[in-house]
Amino acid sequence: MSETKFTPGPWVISNSGSAYMEGTIILTSDGYREIAGVWQDEDAHLIAAAPELFDCLQRCLDEMVWIGPKAKKTAEDSHAALAKARGEA
Repeated sequence: MSETKFTPGPWVISNSGSAYMEGTIILTSDGYREIAGVWQDEDAHLIAAAPELFDCLQRCLDEMVWIGPKAKKTAEDSHAALAKARGEA
């Protein structure tokens, strides 16, 4: 498993826009770095939650001790999603 290279969270939603885009933007929690601009507020909430979702999924997979057949497929899919988020897939 590779080290994550995306901007660490937490990320926050700002409705103030930026020099590049009007409307809703996602910023690092210190307000210093712009992560993304979005057209729909629902997208903003999902994007802002991404670092916490990534960390939570990683912890869940790390803590699994016993994996049954159905859980094994879920774990494989989860590992694939994390690899995609890291830019490996």
